Amino acid sequence: MAKVFIVNDSALDFSAAERFGELVICTSGRFDRFDLNQMHRELSVELEFSEPEDFILLTSLTTMCVVACSIFVEKHGRLNLLLFRNVEQDYLSRSIVLGKKSSRALLDALTQPIEGNK
Repeated sequence: MAKVFIVNDSALDFSAAERFGELVICTSGRFDRFDLNQMHRELSVELEFSEPEDFILLTSLTTMCVVACSIFVEKHGRLNLLLFRNVEQDYLSRSIVLGKKSSRALLDALTQPIEGNK
């Protein structure tokens, strides 16, 4: 059975995603949106057990979702997302096959200071 990795737990009801697999909470609580290293450390713990057929459910900080997706792509060379549709109150699955080098470059770019922000 596939797993659905929920990036960060919240008060939202994720039960509609259960039809895609077992729900796994990766993190909970508040995070500093600029502390990518902390996000990577915590998300890596749960995503270590992910398989290529599993899903990432996007929720919480954009930066946290990017880090989770990068870890998944680096490990599996593909990305399977669950996207919430407000009108239907349900999730839509979308997948893309990328390659492991793509996420490494993304993580490297995210951790480099931007000119003028030093």
